[in-house]
Amino acid sequence: MKKLLCILMASLFIAFAASGCGKTEEQNTASETAEEESARVLNALAPGTYSTNDFTLYTLDDENYLSETVAALGVAPDSVEPKGDSAIEAFQGITMKTGVVRTTDDSGRLSEHNVVNYYSYDGSRVPLATVKGVVTTGIYITDTDKDCSTADEVIKAYEIDEENEEYKTNVNDDSNYTIDLYFQRSTDDGSTERIVSSKGTDISALNAGYSLRFYIVNGYVHGISAQMY
Repeated sequence: MKKLLCILMASLFIAFAASGCGKTEEQNTASETAEEESARVLNALAPGTYSTNDFTLYTLDDENYLSETVAALGVAPDSVEPKGDSAIEAFQGITMKTGVVRTTDDSGRLSEHNVVNYYSYDGSRVPLATVKGVVTTGIYITDTDKDCSTADEVIKAYEIDEENEEYKTNVNDDSNYTIDLYFQRSTDDGSTERIVSSKGTDISALNAGYSLRFYIVNGYVHGISAQMY
């Protein structure tokens, strides 16, 4: 039942974001600090709290506010229907996989739902962003860094402890690697917590509910993927 509730909440949030109603006074107040620190993504949520919305990718409008949803976890595959030209173009660069989620209602009746349990932004010329303000043009668009966040911006946005935390994988050198972040299963209200692993931990063996991967190429984020377990 919890899983179904989170699926419905994520679907509602997608409809809300696509309507352009994200620029509310309440959101502006909550994200005032983030806006002051970076003009790359206005209304980006401040670090420290997480929800299923952290596993969603958005286009940016002309003012750099989060705009249309292009990819999300835990929703029906056909629930994401980009309409704007930029969103449609970016959507062509998304690879998605789906899986079956089984839930029971209050009467004990079992039902199955086909939902997105993995996506990867392979790439386009359209920058996409997370709610924490991390921006990328995808894995295969590596000839420019202009529309990509730095690795340091990821570290700041997700409050990573560089000295004491295990978070790097696939390391080639100091500028080329992936950042893997894991999160607990979501609660009834859609919130979750990031799992902080100390140095030396085998993070691939974590019993997580969700994960985010940031592909770092020459110090910049070239690609984001997300998975629901």
